[in-house]
Amino acid sequence: MRYGVAFLLPLFVASTFAKLNIQGQKPSAAEEFSAFGSGKGPKLPHNVRPHANFLNNKRGLSELCRKDHHVIEASGDLYTLGIQCGNISGSITFTNYEDSIIDFGEIENIGGSLIIEDSSSVVKIQGRKLKKVGGVFFIKNLTSLVAIELPELKYINAIEWKVVPILTNARLDGLVEGLTSITISDSSLATINGFQKVEELAIFDINNNRFLERINTNVKRVTKELRVHANAKELELELPELKSARNITIRDTSSIELPKLERVDNSLEFIENQVSQLFLSNLKTIGGTLGIMQNSQLSSLDFGNVTDVNGGLVIANNTNMEKIDFLQQLKQIGGAIYFEGKFQDTDFPQLKLVKGSAFIKSNSVVLDCNKWITPLNGRAIIRGGKLLCISGRKQKTQNISQDGKVLDESEAGSNEHSGKDNGKSKNGVLSKITSSSSSIFDNLNMVWIFGIAWALCLFQIFQLG
Repeated sequence: MRYGVAFLLPLFVASTFAKLNIQGQKPSAAEEFSAFGSGKGPKLPHNVRPHANFLNNKRGLSELCRKDHHVIEASGDLYTLGIQCGNISGSITFTNYEDSIIDFGEIENIGGSLIIEDSSSVVKIQGRKLKKVGGVFFIKNLTSLVAIELPELKYINAIEWKVVPILTNARLDGLVEGLTSITISDSSLATINGFQKVEELAIFDINNNRFLERINTNVKRVTKELRVHANAKELELELPELKSARNITIRDTSSIELPKLERVDNSLEFIENQVSQLFLSNLKTIGGTLGIMQNSQLSSLDFGNVTDVNGGLVIANNTNMEKIDFLQQLKQIGGAIYFEGKFQDTDFPQLKLVKGSAFIKSNSVVLDCNKWITPLNGRAIIRGGKLLCISGRKQKTQNISQDGKVLDESEAGSNEHSGKDNGKSKNGVLSKITSSSSSIFDNLNMVWIFGIAWALCLFQIFQLG
């Protein structure tokens, strides 16, 4: 028996050491990640970099990387995802993120959208390796965000940044490609450029960036909306390659450069700008309304090649505009005319047809309304029903049929002194105002007479009753 135990003892010891050796072997990187990912072990701290073997086994964990959607709430979640997946096929959403920095670390490609919202603690977004966002790069309600540092980001499908009130620095690759839409609203950015390889956008909307002083991009076509408004009053807008757009609305700028613009499919509006000049010499057609309104410094314009405005033509309250004569080749207006301001003259030598009505009102007595008035036996270019022209206190009205026949006309205001002066002297202006005022008072007296007579009739009726 003693010999038997002696014989079995080495075998037992060897077996025991063999088991200890197997249990003591270091697990593979895949096993370690399996433990972390399945909840069998503790989550990696975000500030602890794992062994390099973790990085060498990403390919074996492709199921996680192929998920349609990842929700990140803390930096540890993002770090763990980055270690496992350099390329992510789905989207990433950050919501109520509590850390101050979003660092994409080893992540290079995001196939879906990148959504970061409602995270008031975030101060900076960075990623030294991130090259692609296949969907929308969406940021909203990041009230503490100061900087975006993604210097290698070369491809984005769309940018939509809203309510980032202290964002002052956004650094992307200077030659970003793939963009179909850009919306930047409510930021503290001073310049927007770096989109020099973007040729076509559906939407280009830059608004409410109170310190924004310069926009420069080489976009050639905007297929839906181009809107620039409510930025710094000193904003310089430079779109040197833009050739066509569906709708354009530009407000609150100090200079506008659209030297190659040829076509606007719908409306074109310039409102409350501080520009002194507006040159669109290559523009030929406007598919909707052309509106130029409340541009207080605007005095020099060139729309010399525009032949058709298929909507209305609105030119109103441009204080320094003395003449409306910048549409020398305009042949047709598809809607109504609305002119109002201090202008002294209008000149449309090629205009043959206005399909809507016309309202023309100037505070200047120099304006000659006879340019727009058609003789009773003539054929009017206005076909929309009514022409009303007001020059100083003189008013002329014509009702016109759709085929251009003048149905009737009327004139208000006095012209009895017009033979003695040309309307330019102070006495001439004063006499016109006085005459018009007298006419107004006469009308008021008649109203009073009728009113008193009606009151007396009512009184007698009550007395009889």
